[in-house]
Amino acid sequence: MTERRSTPGPKVMFATVVAACAVLALTACGPASTNSEPRPTDSEIAPAPGDADGEAAGDTGAVAPSDPGPPVTIPPCDTLIPLAQVQAKLGENFEPWDGPDDEAHLTASLGQSAASAFEAATEVVPCYWGVPLSDHTTNIFVANLPTAIRAGLVEDLRRSDYVESESQGVVLFTHTVDDGTMKQTNWFGFQGDVWVASTHFGEQLPIELAFAGIRAANPDWQPAAV
Repeated sequence: MTERRSTPGPKVMFATVVAACAVLALTACGPASTNSEPRPTDSEIAPAPGDADGEAAGDTGAVAPSDPGPPVTIPPCDTLIPLAQVQAKLGENFEPWDGPDDEAHLTASLGQSAASAFEAATEVVPCYWGVPLSDHTTNIFVANLPTAIRAGLVEDLRRSDYVESESQGVVLFTHTVDDGTMKQTNWFGFQGDVWVASTHFGEQLPIELAFAGIRAANPDWQPAAV
């Protein structure tokens, strides 16, 4: 697979519980989310998109555009979503941090189809922010996907329990599970072959902010329809 670029922010010393929360992704480290997004009625963790028993869907038969153009440039995290925007959404105490050394936590809750798409990405930029010495953290990742992989993932999501919507030209898919104690929310967004995701307990940034940063870094970008 093509080597990925990861752009860490300034190193911030966080409590051990923060690192544990990031590594385990969907453990009960973070606080309950206050998002009011729509969610399915089932109370089980979402199966892998595309199959009720958690298996990835097969060939969807989706037809990819004949000329998707060159991949967009993914800017570093501090350009993608400036710290001022992060603090305006989540609180003035939030700061960038490097995150864990591996990417396993980013794929732990994606489901098989989405995790396979992540592995096929030609570039992935993960970004992390949090409150020092606390368990308040958030993460987001941006990936360039091959067109056929992106089309297959979107088709799988449309056949799953994820709820589709649209915001600022971004095709969004969400799934929330509320067990009465905490909420787990997966947010996936697509424009062209760019995939932005946020998936964990706790505070979450609107992924539309990431797409705004991508468009600013690629003013000539004309993404194909999803």
